[in-house]
Amino acid sequence: MARYPTPPLRVALLFDMAWGYYRGLLRGIMDYAKPGKNWVFRMNRLERLDAGRLPRLIERWKPHGVIVPMPDLETARRLQRWGRPVVNVTHHARAPRIPRVGVREDAVGAEAARYFLARGFRNLAFAGNGAPYSDERRDAYTAALMKAGIKPHVFENTRETVFTRWLRELPKPAAVFCCTDGLCWEAAELCASAGLRVPEELALLGVDNDEFQCALAHPPLSSVANPAREVGYEAARMLDRMLRGGRPPVRPVLFMPQGVVTRHSTDVLAMEDRDLAAAVRYINEHCERPLAVKEILRAVPVSRRALELKFRGVLGRSPLQEIRRVRIERARRLIAESDLPLKEIARRTGFGGPIQFASVFRKATGAPPSALRKRSRGH
Repeated sequence: MARYPTPPLRVALLFDMAWGYYRGLLRGIMDYAKPGKNWVFRMNRLERLDAGRLPRLIERWKPHGVIVPMPDLETARRLQRWGRPVVNVTHHARAPRIPRVGVREDAVGAEAARYFLARGFRNLAFAGNGAPYSDERRDAYTAALMKAGIKPHVFENTRETVFTRWLRELPKPAAVFCCTDGLCWEAAELCASAGLRVPEELALLGVDNDEFQCALAHPPLSSVANPAREVGYEAARMLDRMLRGGRPPVRPVLFMPQGVVTRHSTDVLAMEDRDLAAAVRYINEHCERPLAVKEILRAVPVSRRALELKFRGVLGRSPLQEIRRVRIERARRLIAESDLPLKEIARRTGFGGPIQFASVFRKATGAPPSALRKRSRGH
């Protein structure tokens, strides 16, 4: 008897590919499905969907399963009544009984707070859009800053004129954590129109590390990198398990953010102490070669004891720890954004050689340089 091939499973991907985070999701879904899954994908931009139209789209496509950033609770209810496997890949709307894969939004906010505090900022702010993920990022950011004795300025208004006035009225220099790269782009545009200098007056930080949005902005935007590819892979794996009759997990599967990618929009340190500012500037300008504290003291005429006290009092770390931090941060950027060999990156960041570089980098970040390079290349 002739054997006929098994018909493919139809999987609907209902998200907007204009956003870098969702492009990352798609890469992860492809990683899971490409090795041999008999899946056929059908795509539709989420922004064109609403709770009233979704059932007709589902009826027309007749997919076996759906991966969707849930836009609202009404859509979730309709999908639940539809009765097929669904995986939610956003925190925009919490949908009971629909499994979710996503990012630890509280960790995103805490990461942004740590990043700005490490740069010496004391005038800190948050710009949000009112979405649940924005609120969770805001709350964690605020909590981390309050522990450091700082109450941030908070803005959540979509009107351009109001946003511009708020940016103008912030005490300078200030650092603004924007809940998305898109809002960060808007803030950068408004700063340019209002004559506000970025990053000298306002340092801007977004979320998702959208490679195009961050690189094309003026100036290029720093961003908290989220593991979109890993989220997409896990969402596809979860859907596959459900398509084969498995039970969905009761709790969401959440991934930690991958740190901050520093670009020009935050490439500044805010501090009032001139000696400290000069020392930090010297470290940043000379960290590509071996650098000792005594060399810094020749450029900044203070005693070693006084310099140590200034560093610990404002930044919470010693001059040597600051040298190491700057080198590691620069190395992370070169690993993620260039094709330079790791040996050359070790040389350009002042480490004695690749072995010492790998050891210090692993201790500082929890992973070897090769792992970060693979992750940044999507392997």
